Amino acid sequence: MMPDLVHLPHGPAGPHLPAARSTDVLSSWLASRNPNTLAAYRRDLEQFRAWLGAPSAEAAVERFLASGQAGANRIALAFRVSMAERGLASATIARRLAALRSMCKVARLIGRVNWSLDAEGPRVEPRRDMRGPDVVDVRLVWRAAAAAGEGPRGRRDRCVLALLFDLGLRRGELCTLDLADVEVGPAGPVAVWVRGKGRSEQERITLPEATAAALAAWIAIRGDRPGPLVHRLDGVEPDPATRLSGESVRRIIRRLGRAAGLSRPLRPHGLRHSAATAALDAGRDVREVRRFTRHRSLEMVLRYDDQRRDVAGEIARGLSGLREAGSPVVMPD
Repeated sequence: MMPDLVHLPHGPAGPHLPAARSTDVLSSWLASRNPNTLAAYRRDLEQFRAWLGAPSAEAAVERFLASGQAGANRIALAFRVSMAERGLASATIARRLAALRSMCKVARLIGRVNWSLDAEGPRVEPRRDMRGPDVVDVRLVWRAAAAAGEGPRGRRDRCVLALLFDLGLRRGELCTLDLADVEVGPAGPVAVWVRGKGRSEQERITLPEATAAALAAWIAIRGDRPGPLVHRLDGVEPDPATRLSGESVRRIIRRLGRAAGLSRPLRPHGLRHSAATAALDAGRDVREVRRFTRHRSLEMVLRYDDQRRDVAGEIARGLSGLREAGSPVVMPD
């Protein structure tokens, strides 16, 4: 709540709004963000603050906005050059500049500035290899997870694997789940409420019987205390309040892939890709798969479909057949 905007004095032309401050811009910009977006914005702002040499986030925002449109664009472009010189990935550079543009948009919305930031990030090329493990490999990974036994680690890892593949969850979506997000019926878990990437509202996902069983087996050991659904198990007395990080999930999945003897490292997002590809192979429409994966557009699902069918390879084979069937090409001397 911003106290300055309460009990506003009225004059002949209406209420007199106090000028928005950098703290107002920050609070408005970060308000109502989901936890993943909020954490990403805070990290990006901290990197910008450190590069700018400002003593605080508020000071960095004030210096940036006070530079005016041309000055802010020059600062943003210099920030981009600095990140590129440090070898940061194009996706990282583009995301940080997008955060600055988003912040400027809010600053304009609440009257702090009357301009928008024009500096663009670099073009981000799509990932070249979006393939995950095939269904046979996923079965091998599940068998490796089952061989880990019925202890806390084995049950937790099977729960993680089932949620990532069966529901096509992103690891960030998995890590933010709390026990309270599990909907329980008379016979056990029946659904989970997931907040998708960039979404402010949760979405209900019904649990298949096998997925519910893996989740119930973990909860039986985890207990009914509030807090993270899946947590770390380090040490003799693990702290149930220590939420699994995305990096922890990556290590768990990579370890299971090694145990299964896969030839390539297994990634959490690879399981999500595999889930989408398997759904397409089963004849599901791309729009249905988009809804399942909670993508905002069809573009990413169409990429899955193209790589699943190797469209480029199919066209190349057709063209080579036309070439071979035609008249021989006579090369000049």
